[in-house]
Amino acid sequence: MEKCLEEFKSLIYSLNILNKEEYINELLSFDSVSKMNGQNYIGLKNEKEFLSFIKYVYSKIEEYGNDYILDALKYAKTFKNDNTSFIDQFIKFIVITNFDEIKIEFKEINGTISEGAFLGGLEISHNRNIEYNKEENRIECEWFHNRPGLKRTKVGTIMIVNFFDYVLHNYPGASVFSDNVKRSNVDAQTFYKKMGFDIIDINPEDKNICVIINPNKMELCIDENQGEYPVLIFDGKEYSYKTYKNNNPKKN
Repeated sequence: MEKCLEEFKSLIYSLNILNKEEYINELLSFDSVSKMNGQNYIGLKNEKEFLSFIKYVYSKIEEYGNDYILDALKYAKTFKNDNTSFIDQFIKFIVITNFDEIKIEFKEINGTISEGAFLGGLEISHNRNIEYNKEENRIECEWFHNRPGLKRTKVGTIMIVNFFDYVLHNYPGASVFSDNVKRSNVDAQTFYKKMGFDIIDINPEDKNICVIINPNKMELCIDENQGEYPVLIFDGKEYSYKTYKNNNPKKN
C-alpha cells in the first residue's frame, strides 16, 4: 500500500488549498493505514485498482476544480468513524457524486460467475461464487459485499437490479438462492426483504439463514428500483444525502 499512500499524498499536495498537512496526517494516521491494509474486502489490497482510482480523481480536478476534491477531503475528515476510515469516507464522497459513472461487470470462468461494481477502476462492491444449480433450476450465490461506508448509498440496489437482469436474460425461469446470510445481520435481512426476497429459516441453530426470490419478484424489483440514485446535500453546516429516482436511468 506504500505506493498508493504516496500517490494519494501527491494528489493532496497538487491541490491549491490551505491546510494540506492536516489531510496528509489524516491519510497517514494509524487508523487509516491499518484499515487500508485490512484483511478481506475492508483493505485496499489491489494496488493497481486504487492507483487507477486516484487517476480518476485527478480527472475530476480538471472537470470540477480544487474545491470539489477539497469538499471530498472535508467530508472524509468529518465522517470517519470506528468502522470507516478517512479513505473509506473519501471514496464514499466520490462514489455518491459520480454515481451515474459506476460500471457493473459480470465474468464467468469455468461455470462460476462473479459480479462487480467499479468506479474509476476501483471495485466498490462484489458478488462472488455465483453458480447455476441445474437440478434445482436456481442461481446460488455467496452474496453482496460493499466497501466500508457504502451502505444505504444505493450501490447494493444497483448491484441487485443488474444481477436480476442478468439472471432473467441468461437463466430464464431460475430463482436466486443464498444460504450465506448471517442470522445476526438484521440490516442485511431487512435489505433483502425490501428487494423482494423471502427469508427461509431452515435450521434455527445454524448461524446463517437462507433467502430466495422467484423470477416474477425479480422483475418487480427491477421495475421498482431501477434509476434510483443518491445525491449529497450541503446546507452550509453539514452534509446529508437523499435518494432520488431518474425516470430515464442510464443502464450499465
